[in-house]
Amino acid sequence: MAKKDKKDEEYKDENLHNEPEQDDEDFGLPDLDDDTDSSDSEDDNTSVSKDSDQDNAETSDEKFTLDQDDEYDPNPFGDDDDDEVNKEEPVSTYTPPKKQSAAPIIITLSIIVIIACALVYFFFLREPEKEPVAKEPVKDTTSYVVEKPVEPEPEVIEPEPEPTEGVVSTLNSRTGRSYVVVGSFFDEDLAKDYADKLSKEGTNAYIIPPFGKSKFNRVAIEETESFAAASTRATELSGQFKEQPWPLKY
Repeated sequence: MAKKDKKDEEYKDENLHNEPEQDDEDFGLPDLDDDTDSSDSEDDNTSVSKDSDQDNAETSDEKFTLDQDDEYDPNPFGDDDDDEVNKEEPVSTYTPPKKQSAAPIIITLSIIVIIACALVYFFFLREPEKEPVAKEPVKDTTSYVVEKPVEPEPEVIEPEPEPTEGVVSTLNSRTGRSYVVVGSFFDEDLAKDYADKLSKEGTNAYIIPPFGKSKFNRVAIEETESFAAASTRATELSGQFKEQPWPLKY
């Protein structure tokens, strides 16, 4: 026990003497030598692994090139002998006969039928052409009657008869007869002029002088037996003279 205690004390003293020296050399920084050593060891390990990978790749490439250099065997099971045996077997040269087309037979038969029909028509069915008979021209014996143009007769224009002049009569006394009066004038000369005009047209005129209370000279054209007859005649002559005719008993 006493020896242990002495050794511990000596160890402590050595550590105390060594600590300041270490502090002076390192300046309180971590030890870089240990780190460099560890990094060097890691680099060595990586380089070794890379080298091993390259070696493996080279060996695999060599194997692949060797495999490519080997010739390809299409028949690894040895069937070439069977193929050669099959090639040596004789090939049959039999070819089945081709079926003949029926088109030529049909064409020849149709031609024969057409020719036969044509012969039958020309020799049996066709009627011989009749020779045209020359017809004699028929003479036209009809007689034509030529009508003479009818000359129009000249129209005979009858000359209109010249109107005969009428007679102008002046009544001086009363006659008891009735007259158809066509004009009344206050002046006697005017009454005479109108009466002369009527007479030239072929009408008989009567001049009736004023009588009774009337002061007019009257011109009449017809004389009747009764007043009624004069009135009827006056109605018939309505519109033919300047004045409306009226009956008058004188």
